[in-house]
Amino acid sequence: MRMWRVVLAAGLALSAAQAGDLAVSFGAQVDSSYVFRGAKRGPFGIIGDVTIDYRLGKRLSLVGDIQQYVQLERGVALAEGIYRAGVRYRPPLIGSLAAIEGGISYYSPSGDLDRILYAGDNTGGRSTQEWYLRTVFDLPFAPTIDLLHDFNERPGSYLRFSAAREQKLTSKFSLDLTGSVGLQFGQGVHGWRDGHVRGALWYSAAPGVSFGPTLDLWLPSNKVDPGANSLRPVLGFGCNLSPKLARTQPLRLPRQLGPAF
Repeated sequence: MRMWRVVLAAGLALSAAQAGDLAVSFGAQVDSSYVFRGAKRGPFGIIGDVTIDYRLGKRLSLVGDIQQYVQLERGVALAEGIYRAGVRYRPPLIGSLAAIEGGISYYSPSGDLDRILYAGDNTGGRSTQEWYLRTVFDLPFAPTIDLLHDFNERPGSYLRFSAAREQKLTSKFSLDLTGSVGLQFGQGVHGWRDGHVRGALWYSAAPGVSFGPTLDLWLPSNKVDPGANSLRPVLGFGCNLSPKLARTQPLRLPRQLGPAF
């Protein structure tokens, strides 16, 4: 069922490309382990990502994102999937300074992940939903505030502050740096949940095509990932494809496969 969602969403995105201002990007990354908000959720695997941005007008866009973790360590198996849909709006008075986005995220983890700690509770194998509100400021380092609230299986809220910077090194190489701090209120955690620092060295092979190594350093709460001893490094290698299907490209957000939410 999860695979059908991935295939259907990608097909709809490509078929709609001629209908208006649509931007689609694809990403895939091989990671040494799968970490979600500081908690190790799976072993060595691939994380795929499809992001859609459909511009309805000067201030309003429809946005969507599909992220799918495929476990490889003990045989190929679809594991955790995250599916997001929302609306992005630039208010008249602050539209030149910030964009506001809100919508819903649907989580569909594998039942095989029940034994893996998820935010201090034991409901890791059950699907759930969150509403989210995001504010991205058009300032140096792209400061971003995310507020998410689980209203289904695991009631609780997650507040994250993040920043990102892209540094051009040469005509072909660039360095992406991101950092975030996450606070949890509910789900067995109250206060600090995780810190995250990410570095990615990208090589531009062609317009809209890049690949390169990545390093993620997670600093989770002991309640979230007691086996990490407050530090869990993740090595990876990723690639990104952003075909220019429309006149406009989506608002650039901190690149964080694995997953952004």
